[in-house]
Amino acid sequence: MENKTFIEIEYIGRIAETKEVFDLTDEKTAKENNIYNPNTRYGPTTIIIGENMILKSLEDRLKKMKPKETKKITLTPQEAFGKREPKLLKIYSLAFFRKQKITPILGQYITLGDNIQGKVLSVSAGRVKIDFNHQLSGKTLEYEITLNKIITGQKEKITSLLERTLGFNKKDIQVTSTKEKTTITLPTPKELPKEAKSKIAEIIKKHIKDLKEIEILNKTPEVANTKK
Repeated sequence: MENKTFIEIEYIGRIAETKEVFDLTDEKTAKENNIYNPNTRYGPTTIIIGENMILKSLEDRLKKMKPKETKKITLTPQEAFGKREPKLLKIYSLAFFRKQKITPILGQYITLGDNIQGKVLSVSAGRVKIDFNHQLSGKTLEYEITLNKIITGQKEKITSLLERTLGFNKKDIQVTSTKEKTTITLPTPKELPKEAKSKIAEIIKKHIKDLKEIEILNKTPEVANTKK
């Protein structure tokens, strides 16, 4: 399987030691494990080989799989999110957070500096201890993953890419193509500015070759009602 290949997968990720589910694509399983998030879109997801959309060690195994194949894959901490590093445990004064109008709470995740996220381990005696290790560092992970299919059609590549990167429902995206132009109509609550349309076209051209002109259109609720 070469780089730039589009594939559709489903998976469940568990911590090996506890069998706790930390990531998945199936809504029913999310509810059964009490990790359901109403703001998450569940169901098969698309990844592009070589684009760092999943862990490299997991991608390397996926590249050897065939469509409709399901595998159970175990990743060591080194293959997953690395071992825990004591140097990533930091202590700050409580005054440091007060200056930034932040109230650290035990167990809370706080973002500092260049979007570096850490977990508050303790707050006492005017000091705050933060753990900047990834929350899955030091963990052996187990994945049950299914390669549903390899996506080859240009239309499905476009709709799957926009669903993955921008959060649109691919069923609501309309794509029409001629030899010279590909027109993509997106369901948006209001008209997209020209700069946003240009950015979307750039994302598509980056991942999908052999497209000449790309036209981005809107189908807003107001437009839809006008046509009735």
